[in-house]
Amino acid sequence: MGLFKSKETKSENENERSTDVSKKEKPEQVDETPALEETETTTASVEETSAEETSAEEVHANEGGLSEDDQQALALYKKQLPEHVFENVQHLMTIMNPDKKGFEEMGGARWSAPVVKIRQAMTTEAPESANLGDIYTDIGDVYQRLEFTPLYMYRTRSKFEEGTPQPVCRSENGETSIYGVPCKSCADFAFKQGERQTCAESINVLAFNKDMDQIFHLQFARTSFRAGFKLFRQASATARMWDRWYALQTEERTRQGSKSKYHVFSVTPTGEKVDPTVLSVMGRFNKKITRVRKDILAKIDEQDTSNKRLVDGLAESNFVGGDDAAAGSAPEPDFSTNKSM
Repeated sequence: MGLFKSKETKSENENERSTDVSKKEKPEQVDETPALEETETTTASVEETSAEETSAEEVHANEGGLSEDDQQALALYKKQLPEHVFENVQHLMTIMNPDKKGFEEMGGARWSAPVVKIRQAMTTEAPESANLGDIYTDIGDVYQRLEFTPLYMYRTRSKFEEGTPQPVCRSENGETSIYGVPCKSCADFAFKQGERQTCAESINVLAFNKDMDQIFHLQFARTSFRAGFKLFRQASATARMWDRWYALQTEERTRQGSKSKYHVFSVTPTGEKVDPTVLSVMGRFNKKITRVRKDILAKIDEQDTSNKRLVDGLAESNFVGGDDAAAGSAPEPDFSTNKSM
Protein backbone atom coordinates (compact mmCIF):
# COMPACT_ATOMS: atom_id res chain seq x y z
CA MET A 1 0.00 0.00 0.00
CA GLY A 2 1.45 3.28 -0.99
CA LEU A 3 0.88 5.26 2.01
CA PHE A 4 5.24 15.85 2.20
CA LYS A 5 8.27 19.02 3.04
CA SER A 6 9.60 15.87 4.50
CA LYS A 7 13.05 16.30 5.99
CA GLU A 8 12.74 14.15 9.03
CA THR A 9 14.87 15.07 12.04
CA LYS A 10 15.76 12.87 14.93
CA SER A 11 14.00 13.81 18.17
CA GLU A 12 16.12 13.53 21.27
CA ASN A 13 13.01 12.76 23.28
CA GLU A 14 11.48 9.91 21.33
CA ASN A 15 11.41 6.40 22.73
CA GLU A 16 11.20 3.25 20.79
CA ARG A 17 7.68 3.02 19.38
CA SER A 18 5.52 0.15 20.48
CA THR A 19 5.33 -2.90 18.29
CA ASP A 20 1.79 -3.60 19.44
CA VAL A 21 -0.04 -2.08 16.44
CA SER A 22 -1.58 -5.30 15.22
CA LYS A 23 -4.41 -5.27 17.74
CA LYS A 24 -7.59 -4.88 15.70
CA GLU A 25 -10.01 -2.13 16.55
CA LYS A 26 -13.71 -2.30 15.99
CA PRO A 27 -14.33 -0.51 12.66
CA GLU A 28 -16.81 2.30 12.60
CA GLN A 29 -19.92 2.00 10.49
CA VAL A 30 -19.38 3.16 6.94
CA ASP A 31 -21.47 6.16 5.96
CA GLU A 32 -23.29 5.17 2.81
CA THR A 33 -25.05 8.52 2.34
CA PRO A 34 -23.95 9.95 -1.01
CA ALA A 35 -22.21 13.33 -0.80
CA LEU A 36 -24.12 16.13 -2.47
CA GLU A 37 -20.98 17.38 -4.16
CA GLU A 38 -19.72 13.97 -5.31
CA THR A 39 -22.49 13.22 -7.80
CA GLU A 40 -21.87 12.98 -11.53
CA THR A 41 -24.22 15.91 -12.07
CA THR A 42 -22.11 18.16 -9.85
CA THR A 43 -18.88 16.99 -11.46
CA ALA A 44 -20.30 17.74 -14.86
CA SER A 45 -21.42 21.17 -13.74
CA VAL A 46 -17.85 22.03 -12.70
CA GLU A 47 -16.44 20.90 -16.03
CA GLU A 48 -19.12 22.69 -18.04
CA THR A 49 -18.89 26.01 -16.21
CA SER A 50 -17.65 28.50 -18.82
CA ALA A 51 -14.55 30.60 -18.38
CA GLU A 52 -16.79 33.66 -18.61
CA GLU A 53 -18.11 32.85 -15.12
CA THR A 54 -14.69 33.57 -13.66
CA SER A 55 -15.10 37.32 -14.12
CA ALA A 56 -13.76 39.78 -11.57
CA GLU A 57 -17.23 40.10 -10.05
CA GLU A 58 -17.31 36.39 -9.11
CA VAL A 59 -13.70 35.57 -8.30
CA HIS A 60 -10.84 37.79 -7.17
CA ALA A 61 -8.25 38.79 -9.79
CA ASN A 62 -6.28 35.74 -10.87
CA GLU A 63 -2.90 37.04 -9.74
CA GLY A 64 -1.90 33.55 -8.63
CA GLY A 65 -1.99 32.26 -12.22
CA LEU A 66 -4.61 29.58 -11.50
CA SER A 67 -5.49 27.16 -14.26
CA GLU A 68 -8.78 27.49 -16.12
CA ASP A 69 -10.00 24.35 -14.37
CA ASP A 70 -9.29 25.84 -10.93
CA GLN A 71 -10.93 29.12 -11.89
CA GLN A 72 -14.06 27.28 -13.02
CA ALA A 73 -14.16 25.33 -9.76
CA LEU A 74 -13.80 28.55 -7.76
CA ALA A 75 -16.67 30.13 -9.70
CA LEU A 76 -18.89 27.25 -8.58
CA TYR A 77 -17.57 27.28 -4.99
CA LYS A 78 -18.29 31.03 -4.71
CA LYS A 79 -21.98 30.29 -5.26
CA GLN A 80 -22.12 27.32 -2.88
CA LEU A 81 -19.77 28.02 0.04
CA PRO A 82 -20.00 30.54 2.88
CA GLU A 83 -17.93 33.61 2.02
CA HIS A 84 -15.19 33.01 4.60
CA VAL A 85 -14.82 29.35 3.54
CA PHE A 86 -14.63 30.34 -0.12
CA GLU A 87 -11.93 32.92 0.60
CA ASN A 88 -9.89 30.35 2.55
CA VAL A 89 -10.20 27.76 -0.23
CA GLN A 90 -9.26 30.32 -2.89
CA HIS A 91 -6.21 31.43 -0.88
CA LEU A 92 -5.04 27.86 -0.32
CA MET A 93 -5.56 26.95 -3.96
CA THR A 94 -3.47 29.97 -4.95
CA ILE A 95 -0.52 29.31 -2.64
CA MET A 96 -0.40 25.66 -3.76
CA ASN A 97 -0.30 26.67 -7.43
CA PRO A 98 3.19 26.14 -8.91
CA ASP A 99 2.53 28.53 -11.81
CA LYS A 100 2.38 31.79 -9.87
CA LYS A 101 3.63 34.73 -11.92
CA GLY A 102 7.29 35.70 -11.56
CA PHE A 103 8.57 32.20 -10.71
CA GLU A 104 8.98 31.01 -14.30
CA GLU A 105 12.81 30.98 -14.24
CA MET A 106 12.81 29.27 -10.85
CA GLY A 107 10.98 26.25 -12.27
CA GLY A 108 7.73 27.29 -10.61
CA ALA A 109 6.72 28.13 -7.04
CA ARG A 110 7.35 25.18 -4.72
CA TRP A 111 4.71 24.68 -2.03
CA SER A 112 5.37 22.79 1.19
CA ALA A 113 2.76 21.74 3.74
CA PRO A 114 3.64 23.01 7.25
CA VAL A 115 4.93 20.11 9.36
CA VAL A 116 3.22 19.57 12.73
CA LYS A 117 5.48 18.77 15.70
CA ILE A 118 5.36 18.42 19.50
CA ARG A 119 7.15 20.74 21.92
CA GLN A 120 9.31 18.38 23.97
CA ALA A 121 11.64 19.15 26.88
CA MET A 122 14.71 19.33 24.64
CA THR A 123 13.06 21.02 21.64
CA THR A 124 15.00 24.12 20.57
CA GLU A 125 13.22 25.33 17.41
CA ALA A 126 9.68 25.67 18.78
CA PRO A 127 8.03 29.13 19.05
CA GLU A 128 8.48 30.83 22.44
CA SER A 129 4.73 30.72 23.02
CA ALA A 130 4.69 26.91 22.82
CA ASN A 131 4.52 25.19 26.20
CA LEU A 132 5.70 21.67 26.92
CA GLY A 133 3.39 19.24 25.13
CA ASP A 134 1.92 21.87 22.80
CA ILE A 135 1.50 21.22 19.09
CA TYR A 136 3.39 23.62 16.81
CA THR A 137 4.27 23.92 13.13
CA ASP A 138 7.51 24.84 11.40
CA ILE A 139 5.88 28.12 10.29
CA GLY A 140 5.26 29.22 13.87
CA ASP A 141 1.65 28.25 14.63
CA VAL A 142 0.90 26.87 18.12
CA TYR A 143 -2.08 24.70 19.13
CA GLN A 144 -3.28 22.70 22.10
CA ARG A 145 -5.84 20.97 19.90
CA LEU A 146 -5.98 20.79 16.12
CA GLU A 147 -9.12 19.59 14.33
CA PHE A 148 -8.57 18.12 10.89
CA THR A 149 -9.68 15.64 8.27
CA PRO A 150 -7.15 13.52 6.32
CA LEU A 151 -6.73 14.05 2.58
CA TYR A 152 -3.83 11.71 1.76
CA MET A 153 -1.69 9.12 3.58
CA TYR A 154 1.64 7.52 2.76
CA ARG A 155 4.49 5.64 4.48
CA THR A 156 8.18 6.50 4.68
CA ARG A 157 11.23 5.00 6.40
CA SER A 158 14.30 6.73 7.81
CA LYS A 159 17.54 5.42 9.26
CA PHE A 160 19.45 7.54 11.78
CA GLU A 161 22.85 7.01 13.29
CA GLU A 162 23.99 8.26 16.69
CA GLY A 163 24.68 11.99 16.60
CA THR A 164 23.21 12.58 13.13
CA PRO A 165 20.28 15.06 13.02
CA GLN A 166 19.43 14.03 9.45
CA PRO A 167 18.79 10.47 8.24
CA VAL A 168 21.70 8.66 6.62
CA CYS A 169 19.25 6.64 4.54
CA ARG A 170 15.62 7.16 3.64
CA SER A 171 12.78 5.63 1.68
CA GLU A 172 10.12 8.03 0.42
CA ASN A 173 7.72 5.23 -0.50
CA GLY A 174 8.51 2.88 2.40
CA GLU A 175 9.62 0.19 -0.02
CA THR A 176 12.87 1.23 -1.73
CA SER A 177 15.81 3.17 -0.27
CA ILE A 178 17.43 6.20 -1.92
CA TYR A 179 20.10 3.76 -3.12
CA GLY A 180 17.56 1.63 -4.97
CA VAL A 181 17.74 -1.22 -2.43
CA PRO A 182 14.47 -2.94 -1.39
CA CYS A 183 13.83 -2.03 2.25
CA LYS A 184 12.76 -5.53 3.27
CA SER A 185 16.13 -6.93 2.19
CA CYS A 186 18.07 -4.37 4.25
CA ALA A 187 19.72 -5.47 7.49
CA ASP A 188 18.36 -2.33 9.17
CA PHE A 189 14.74 -2.92 8.13
CA ALA A 190 12.30 -1.39 10.65
CA PHE A 191 11.46 -4.61 12.52
CA LYS A 192 12.87 -8.12 12.53
CA GLN A 193 11.50 -10.82 14.78
CA GLY A 194 9.73 -8.21 16.89
CA GLU A 195 12.87 -6.16 17.58
CA ARG A 196 13.24 -2.63 16.27
CA GLN A 197 16.21 -1.97 14.00
CA THR A 198 17.84 1.39 13.23
CA CYS A 199 15.37 2.11 10.41
CA ALA A 200 12.06 3.58 11.61
CA GLU A 201 8.72 3.65 9.79
CA SER A 202 6.46 6.71 9.71
CA ILE A 203 2.85 7.27 8.67
CA ASN A 204 2.48 10.64 6.97
CA VAL A 205 -0.86 12.43 6.62
CA LEU A 206 -1.74 15.50 4.56
CA ALA A 207 -4.65 16.98 6.50
CA PHE A 208 -7.19 19.79 5.97
CA ASN A 209 -7.78 21.84 9.14
CA LYS A 210 -11.28 22.69 10.37
CA ASP A 211 -11.09 26.31 9.12
CA MET A 212 -10.12 24.98 5.67
CA ASP A 213 -7.37 27.59 5.32
CA GLN A 214 -4.35 25.27 5.66
CA ILE A 215 -3.18 21.77 4.76
CA PHE A 216 -0.83 20.34 7.39
CA HIS A 217 1.70 17.54 7.22
CA LEU A 218 1.27 15.20 10.20
CA GLN A 219 4.10 12.74 10.86
CA PHE A 220 3.41 9.76 13.11
CA ALA A 221 6.67 8.05 13.99
CA ARG A 222 8.19 6.04 16.82
CA THR A 223 6.17 6.67 19.99
CA SER A 224 3.40 8.37 18.00
CA PHE A 225 3.20 5.66 15.33
CA ARG A 226 0.22 3.98 16.97
CA ALA A 227 -1.82 7.19 16.74
CA GLY A 228 -1.17 7.32 13.00
CA PHE A 229 -2.08 3.67 12.57
CA LYS A 230 -5.29 4.23 14.55
CA LEU A 231 -6.20 7.15 12.27
CA PHE A 232 -5.54 4.97 9.23
CA ARG A 233 -7.87 2.26 10.57
CA GLN A 234 -10.63 4.73 11.41
CA ALA A 235 -10.42 6.59 8.10
CA SER A 236 -10.48 3.26 6.26
CA ALA A 237 -13.89 2.55 7.76
CA THR A 238 -15.53 5.53 6.01
CA ALA A 239 -16.75 5.97 2.45
CA ARG A 240 -14.18 8.71 1.87
CA MET A 241 -11.04 9.39 3.86
CA TRP A 242 -12.23 12.94 4.53
CA ASP A 243 -15.77 12.12 5.73
CA ARG A 244 -15.14 12.93 9.43
CA TRP A 245 -13.35 15.48 11.57
CA TYR A 246 -10.66 14.31 14.01
CA ALA A 247 -8.89 16.00 16.92
CA LEU A 248 -5.08 15.96 17.22
CA GLN A 249 -3.77 16.43 20.76
CA THR A 250 -0.84 15.15 22.84
CA GLU A 251 -0.56 12.82 25.82
CA GLU A 252 2.17 12.77 28.48
CA ARG A 253 4.16 9.59 28.99
CA THR A 254 7.01 8.54 31.30
CA ARG A 255 10.11 6.83 29.94
CA GLN A 256 10.75 3.31 31.14
CA GLY A 257 13.44 3.15 33.77
CA SER A 258 13.40 6.90 34.44
CA LYS A 259 11.17 9.71 35.63
CA SER A 260 11.61 11.88 32.53
CA LYS A 261 8.45 12.88 30.68
CA TYR A 262 7.70 13.13 26.99
CA HIS A 263 4.59 13.61 24.84
CA VAL A 264 3.06 11.65 22.01
CA PHE A 265 0.33 12.42 19.48
CA SER A 266 -3.23 11.33 20.18
CA VAL A 267 -5.99 11.21 17.53
CA THR A 268 -9.71 10.86 18.29
CA PRO A 269 -12.82 11.36 16.13
CA THR A 270 -14.78 14.47 17.15
CA GLY A 271 -18.09 12.81 16.26
CA GLU A 272 -18.78 15.48 13.63
CA LYS A 273 -19.07 14.67 9.94
CA VAL A 274 -17.68 16.93 7.23
CA ASP A 275 -20.46 19.08 5.73
CA PRO A 276 -21.57 17.50 2.43
CA THR A 277 -21.33 20.89 0.70
CA VAL A 278 -17.52 20.91 1.08
CA LEU A 279 -16.78 17.27 0.24
CA SER A 280 -16.07 18.16 -3.39
CA VAL A 281 -13.52 20.73 -2.16
CA MET A 282 -11.76 17.97 -0.21
CA GLY A 283 -11.83 15.74 -3.28
CA ARG A 284 -10.28 18.47 -5.45
CA PHE A 285 -7.38 19.01 -3.05
CA ASN A 286 -6.88 15.25 -2.78
CA LYS A 287 -6.42 15.14 -6.55
CA LYS A 288 -3.92 18.02 -6.41
CA ILE A 289 -1.87 16.29 -3.71
CA THR A 290 -2.04 12.96 -5.54
CA ARG A 291 -0.65 14.55 -8.71
CA VAL A 292 2.22 16.20 -6.82
CA ARG A 293 2.96 13.00 -4.94
CA LYS A 294 3.03 11.04 -8.21
CA ASP A 295 5.56 13.49 -9.66
CA ILE A 296 7.73 13.24 -6.54
CA LEU A 297 7.77 9.44 -6.65
CA ALA A 298 8.66 9.52 -10.37
CA LYS A 299 11.65 11.79 -9.65
CA ILE A 300 12.71 9.61 -6.73
CA ASP A 301 12.45 6.51 -8.90
CA GLU A 302 14.83 8.13 -11.40
CA GLN A 303 17.19 9.06 -8.58
CA ASP A 304 17.01 5.56 -7.05
CA THR A 305 17.97 4.01 -10.37
CA SER A 306 20.87 6.42 -10.79
CA ASN A 307 22.11 5.93 -7.21
CA LYS A 308 21.92 2.14 -7.49
CA ARG A 309 24.00 2.17 -10.67
CA LEU A 310 26.55 4.42 -8.99
CA VAL A 311 26.74 2.30 -5.83
CA ASP A 312 27.04 -0.90 -7.86
CA GLY A 313 29.76 0.69 -9.95
CA LEU A 314 31.73 1.83 -6.91
CA ALA A 315 31.46 -1.61 -5.33
CA GLU A 316 33.09 -3.12 -8.41
CA SER A 317 35.84 -0.48 -8.65
CA ASN A 318 38.95 0.47 -6.68
CA PHE A 319 37.55 3.93 -6.01
CA VAL A 320 39.04 5.77 -3.06
CA GLY A 321 37.30 8.99 -2.06
CA GLY A 322 40.09 10.48 0.09
CA ASP A 323 42.55 9.69 2.84
CA ASP A 324 39.82 8.60 5.24
CA ALA A 325 37.48 7.00 2.70
CA ALA A 326 37.36 3.26 2.21
CA ALA A 327 37.35 1.71 -1.24
CA GLY A 328 33.89 1.53 -2.70
CA SER A 329 32.49 4.36 -0.57
CA ALA A 330 28.89 5.18 -1.37
CA PRO A 331 27.88 8.71 -2.38
CA GLU A 332 26.30 11.09 0.10
CA PRO A 333 22.50 10.75 0.06
CA ASP A 334 20.53 13.54 -1.66
CA PHE A 335 17.30 14.48 0.14
CA SER A 336 16.45 17.48 -2.06
CA THR A 337 13.35 15.76 -3.49
CA ASN A 338 11.81 15.79 -0.03
CA LYS A 339 11.36 19.59 -0.21
CA SER A 340 8.59 19.37 -2.77
CA MET A 341 5.76 18.77 -0.32
